[in-house]
Amino acid sequence: MKQTKELSEILGTISGDGWIESTEKGLYIVGNIKDDKEYFDKHLGPLFSKTLIEVKPKIYPYWSVYGIHTYKQEIIRDVIKLGIKKGKKVDSVKVPKWIFSSREFMVFFLKGLFDTDGNFGCKKCYGRYDNEFNKKYHTQPIVRIDSISKQLLVDVFEIMKRLDLHPEKIKMRKGGLKCGKWCMDSYFIKLNKRDEIKTWFETLKLSSNPKHIDKYLIWKKFGFYPPKINSIERKEILKGKINPYFYYDLRETGFEPA
Repeated sequence: MKQTKELSEILGTISGDGWIESTEKGLYIVGNIKDDKEYFDKHLGPLFSKTLIEVKPKIYPYWSVYGIHTYKQEIIRDVIKLGIKKGKKVDSVKVPKWIFSSREFMVFFLKGLFDTDGNFGCKKCYGRYDNEFNKKYHTQPIVRIDSISKQLLVDVFEIMKRLDLHPEKIKMRKGGLKCGKWCMDSYFIKLNKRDEIKTWFETLKLSSNPKHIDKYLIWKKFGFYPPKINSIERKEILKGKINPYFYYDLRETGFEPA
């Protein structure tokens, strides 16, 4: 199978929220039923279908997730040959070596990983020289990627440096990710330089997931992004039908928006 930017992105999504069964009978990539549905329907599903084999995004009731899968043995074997490990990913997942051979491959792998296992959000600032606006509203943007695999983030840290970005060093979060009854330690890497976050979304275009893009656009337009709002609310804010200041006014009265 020829190495391409499309395959690089798909391998990034599998490394994020995907897996191959240890028996090699199934390959899955999944996400949030509500927040990631548009991403799977309009981008990842069509990309996977065009590049590998036709798939149709669906709900997986057992896991309460939304995503895609294939049971085609030939495709699964090819993906394994491209560097994706089968079975549990905790200690084995890492960026395939061939991804580092091209800037384009690195960009698209990072894009796929961020769209499935990353997040864009904002926090308030309480520094000595911060003004009242920064203290009241969530103005400081953060791009963050979490994983239970430290090696994956070591590789991602290297990719980000090669793309002239300056992420914070990898940090551990105790009991950060829960899988069933097991509570597992996780690792995270984040980028919080405003100019580099703009480069992330506008120059490198490191996202095709509407949930990330809409959050970024709200921050860019208003200078802050309210936490805990859903995909419908984000669309309404960008259409001018909801004023984002509304959420802070509610909190001041003691009520939290749904």
